[in-house]
Amino acid sequence: MAHQWQPNPQSLQSLAEFTGVASTRPDLKSQIQQQLEEFNKVEDFDCYLLFIFKHLNGSTSQRLQAGILLKNNIIDHWESRIPPVRQYIQAEVVSVLGDPDERVRSTCGSIVATILRKVGIKAWPEGVLQFGELLASPEPSVVDGSLSALLMIFQDHQEPLASDELAQILQNLLQRLFAFLSHQNAKFRNLALDCFSTLLEMPPKILIQNATSLLEAVIKIAEEDPSEKAQKRVCIIFRDMITARLEQAMMNRFPQILDYLMRKTLDPSPMVSLHACEFWNRLADTDLCHEALKPHLDRLVPILLTAMKMSTDELEVAGANEPQENAHEPDTDQDIRPYTNKGRRSKRAEAEDDDLEWTLRKCAAASLDGISFSFDQGEVMGVMLPHVQKMLNSPDWLEREAAVLALGAISLGSSESMQRILPDLIPYLVQLTRDPTMFLIRSISCWTLGRYASFIVEYEDQDYFQPVLLALLERMLDRNKRVQEYACANVGILCDQGGSQAAPHLDKIIPTVVQAYQMYQTRSSFVLHETIGSICYAVTQELDQPQFMNLLMPCLIQRWNSIGDQDIHLIPLLEALSAVSSAIGHSFVSFTPPIVERCTRLIEAYLVEHAAFAQNIGKMDEPDERFAVSSLDLISSVGEAIGASIDELLVRHNFVNMLLQACACKHAEIMQAAFGTAGVIAKYCPAHILPIVRDLVPLLLDQMVSRVKYVRLPNNATWAMGEIILRVGKDIEPVADKIAARLINLIEIEQHRDTINLLQNTAVTLGRLAYFCPHVLAAHFPKLALRWCYLLAHYESDNDEKDSAFRGLLVLIKHNPAALLGEDGEFKWFCHAVASWHICPDELAQQFHDVLHLYKQQLGPANWAAFTRDISEQTRAILQSLYKI
Repeated sequence: MAHQWQPNPQSLQSLAEFTGVASTRPDLKSQIQQQLEEFNKVEDFDCYLLFIFKHLNGSTSQRLQAGILLKNNIIDHWESRIPPVRQYIQAEVVSVLGDPDERVRSTCGSIVATILRKVGIKAWPEGVLQFGELLASPEPSVVDGSLSALLMIFQDHQEPLASDELAQILQNLLQRLFAFLSHQNAKFRNLALDCFSTLLEMPPKILIQNATSLLEAVIKIAEEDPSEKAQKRVCIIFRDMITARLEQAMMNRFPQILDYLMRKTLDPSPMVSLHACEFWNRLADTDLCHEALKPHLDRLVPILLTAMKMSTDELEVAGANEPQENAHEPDTDQDIRPYTNKGRRSKRAEAEDDDLEWTLRKCAAASLDGISFSFDQGEVMGVMLPHVQKMLNSPDWLEREAAVLALGAISLGSSESMQRILPDLIPYLVQLTRDPTMFLIRSISCWTLGRYASFIVEYEDQDYFQPVLLALLERMLDRNKRVQEYACANVGILCDQGGSQAAPHLDKIIPTVVQAYQMYQTRSSFVLHETIGSICYAVTQELDQPQFMNLLMPCLIQRWNSIGDQDIHLIPLLEALSAVSSAIGHSFVSFTPPIVERCTRLIEAYLVEHAAFAQNIGKMDEPDERFAVSSLDLISSVGEAIGASIDELLVRHNFVNMLLQACACKHAEIMQAAFGTAGVIAKYCPAHILPIVRDLVPLLLDQMVSRVKYVRLPNNATWAMGEIILRVGKDIEPVADKIAARLINLIEIEQHRDTINLLQNTAVTLGRLAYFCPHVLAAHFPKLALRWCYLLAHYESDNDEKDSAFRGLLVLIKHNPAALLGEDGEFKWFCHAVASWHICPDELAQQFHDVLHLYKQQLGPANWAAFTRDISEQTRAILQSLYKI
């Protein structure tokens, strides 16, 4: 078929009529869908769609409809189309990029990009090569369509384009693109700039080699094209070159570039100023920041301070022109942000997040924050303070508000210098929380106090915790909703940072929370539930007092009874109840029956809806998983709190079979929550898990793999597997090899903030498997020993999980003691691991004693000295004190 394919005239007429109806009669959607399903049974249907899209005279809407249908078919059916159909489409579609109609060109570019997503750019090099010829065309429409399509291709295929395999093809394209940077057509120049910006996200070698040429061309555009579109793209290229670590190519021009970007940071165009400011934010992450900015700091800091003033749009969003006292007014739909399951809130107030939009103000604050980390303590503060003091004394409240924002932005990067001014700063900020003139001064002061939470709780010379807490609690009851929200959020942050320091103040905190419950509107109540969680995690058992629970629980129960199963308010309430149950432990048992009943109902409803969705993908919306996720998390928290007392409720609601369905659900967040709950039930009610172990273990194994984006899923799967092994014991033998293989791979993943819990759970589960099935891991022990001991040495908490990990490790040491005597420091890290215990169980301590003395005896004095040479003095002291070694 391929190039020789020709349409049947009668079929072509029929399909042309169909596309005409599809493009003009949305009211016939159901009938059109049925017809489309029938047409898709025709093997060359896509050829007809392309023919109509390419050749049909007359109605552009029909052509566009044919193009859209073709694109959707490529997405849904490309792999099932016969090779001649695919070959015909690939051979013919590119030529439509030069169509006179811009909408047709755009649709064609989308089709080409979709094909490349399916086949991969390396599998269709001739398709990409055609762009070199098309870009050389004298026809503007051909060039326009080709540049637009090329941009989409670059966006989709950054990684393969950065490979050496496509270097020659890319070199030819870049030669063409460089020419367009000086083209007289402004649209072509801008498209070329967009292409280069996209490539800079993962720069190929050929682009790195030509970075200086790119820079010079961009500087010329900056000088010659004053249009907003061009200036915005120039700023983006400068930003992306820094992000791509191409600063060496910029060094000779750096003073000129920095001067340009400082001017553009205060450009009247919001888009130009924002992208210019983003350069400073990216530069702050590089080693070049200090050297590059030191000569310009006196000029840059005031510019960033000016950029922190609220814009007209931000003032409108914040309600600056509305009545200050609005706490009694119900929120509109526009006021309420989409709510996502958050679990524990972050300990750090990252940014002023009254809305989700990234603005110049926020970017300038983040830039000042980042830059302050690159300079010696006090350098940025020393430049900033005179300007801030002047702004604080300004009659313009916008300047005062920006100054308070700046003080918060720079707090962490100038920690030592900030400590020196705390005695003056904290009382001043507390005073500003009561500013009667403008609620935005009060709200930003609350935010800035939250930024200093870590200093406030650690400051030894004076107790700032109480006055700051009381000021924030006072503002929680402000008559302005924005102030309420900021104060409430930062009470949570202060309690998070202070931990037990909050406990003596529960007599002030809980009544304020209860009063806030009665006056808050929807948006503020979301924050209030998060803050309740932070308070609970901070004070834990201290909350379990009648005077506190008799105030707090009636509020939560009243809210629980007043909202429906599909009310979005229910999700933060479920999360708050999880935190309360964790804090008060077994005392939560009296509240449990209605909670478990409702949670199981919510989970079951989701599973029914998800099963229907799986059978009707494309025909119905995917169900909202958030209610089920929060319900699973709450049952897990309640199980941890009341232990085996949850047993009867699980039986009553047939929960375990429902849980198995959730574990098998192909939705990452549902599985993650379900695995965590399965681990809790295995821990406290093992009799319920044992009957489903055969079905559950394969589901856990499938997810015990390294993930970049969703680490919590393998983390919970690995933790649950460890709990199951501990309860099943040697009966895990039939699948022990498979579990071992997963754990061996997981323990080698890179350690960073997101993976530390996964690695520690892997170390624990390894120990449990080793204890019951040592023969499965014995041969792998020499490879595992170093990493395993290293992880256990950094396991800070003394708990049952750590205990079981060490018991398994000791079993393997008895099987293969030589595994700790490698050349990579295995024995050193074993010693550090032993010393990591604060209070070691007696039985385990005796085993440590025996193992250490056995090694010393068998190694002899010379070898013992060699193997213990690098052990820290602290570890030596612990081993000598506890184990006489």
